[in-house]
Amino acid sequence: MAKTAMRIGLGTIGAIAAVLLLMPFTAASPVGGIADGKAGAVHEVGRAAPSVPFGDLTLGGGALGAFALASGPSASGATAVASPVRGPVAAAKHPTSPQPVAQLTGLNETKALGPAGNPSVGVSGTYLVEVAGYSLRIESPTGKTVYSTLTLAKFFNISKTDSLFYSHVVYDSMSGRWLISTLDLTTAIDYFSVSKTNSPLGAFYAYTIYVTYGSRANEFMDYPQWGVSATYWALGVDVWNSTANTFIGSAVVLFGKIKLDSGMWSPQAFASGDLSITPAIAISNNATGTPTEYATSTIGYSSSTTLAVLAFTGTVPHASVVTTNYAIASTGSLPAIPQPGTTVGLESAADRVLSASWSYAGATLWVTYTTACTPAGDATSRTCLRVDAITTPTNTLSQDQNVGVAGMYLFAGSLTAMNNGTGYLMEFGYTGGLTYPSLAVTGQATTDSYGTYRGPIPVFSGSSYDSSGYSELATSTQFLKTTQGTAWSAGATDSTSGWQTEIVHYTF
Repeated sequence: MAKTAMRIGLGTIGAIAAVLLLMPFTAASPVGGIADGKAGAVHEVGRAAPSVPFGDLTLGGGALGAFALASGPSASGATAVASPVRGPVAAAKHPTSPQPVAQLTGLNETKALGPAGNPSVGVSGTYLVEVAGYSLRIESPTGKTVYSTLTLAKFFNISKTDSLFYSHVVYDSMSGRWLISTLDLTTAIDYFSVSKTNSPLGAFYAYTIYVTYGSRANEFMDYPQWGVSATYWALGVDVWNSTANTFIGSAVVLFGKIKLDSGMWSPQAFASGDLSITPAIAISNNATGTPTEYATSTIGYSSSTTLAVLAFTGTVPHASVVTTNYAIASTGSLPAIPQPGTTVGLESAADRVLSASWSYAGATLWVTYTTACTPAGDATSRTCLRVDAITTPTNTLSQDQNVGVAGMYLFAGSLTAMNNGTGYLMEFGYTGGLTYPSLAVTGQATTDSYGTYRGPIPVFSGSSYDSSGYSELATSTQFLKTTQGTAWSAGATDSTSGWQTEIVHYTF
């Protein structure tokens, strides 16, 4: 598994990209380890043998400069609209479970172009930002004031005919900055922007990035996931062969947070043969948090028995990584997810990591992914959600637990660590029998023991099946009180008139 040199294309759109040639590998990279290279070289991390040789890893893109929203929304020019608030929500049947405080009607097919994809939400004390379909909306956390609704194509200044997917919003609670991204499937480029201030209504620094292992002509990026720590913004991405539809490899790209927040382009890439390395979003009441960025991956594509945790430290472009592999119960062979009223099943997303979140207060990394299990009171193997907890100071796997519901297939789990201890909150989708894909929530309070979870309780019921066969959720959290966990979540469901998203505010 010798590695040739990595090329990093630097520059801006419209300019000739400079090429920085780095030192090649001279040693193979063991599973769970890193290959020792010169400063700035690619490290292969937690590598499993891919089906296709790696070739060169190439990063392209760069900074596009600063911009402001084309529609010109600002705090002074905000437009008040009728409140989309659906709540307060009636008291849950399980008073010890996460409590929905309020429920907002999010973007839907009449307010956004394109498929729901995976809706994403970020929230500060002043603003709530949601992306879903091809649209973006900025409003108050109460939903009583909508400041701006516009297309992602307009926000990123790209062709409105391009196909967009995997859009994300991340609010960095440590720096107060916003990151908004979308993957342009037409051009195989990920567009992302970072706010210049703590307001999503002001100016942003704009960037683009693409990652390939060979020729862009027959490769495409998939499943981009963003994470953040006190030191880095981090992007995890898969690369596939578009002709053979085979997985080639993945990458984690680190950006120095101070530089990216200031409009400067300075990436460092780490290559891997593992599927879907997902960076964690750090949750911290501390303005500095931790200098470490964690990322996770289940090694293998099915029946995985190893969870790899990558810990990145150092200054870009000379950061380093240490990989720790944890033995986990096998994820098993995932069954198909049927839906009532159709022969179209839902995608289970294999057993790749769906989301990861690290708590500064609890020094705990929470991870979720799909597994096969037979829930208590059931006789059928169904899709369940595994929730793992890693105590990072001691590198201890403190929990490796399935969450399942008798008679139901669970999917698209998205969790967040709680800011005030070792707990987590997770929203997920479920379907089974005559139940259309719907939303539910579970979690573990900071006072609970590992190996336990609350609920789950239903949050929102879908009224039709998902004809695309693809359904994902996204969860975001912010601390507003250091003594109480509070989180917002966005999830998509279907009705006979189209898709819609629901934004729920929880306390735990």
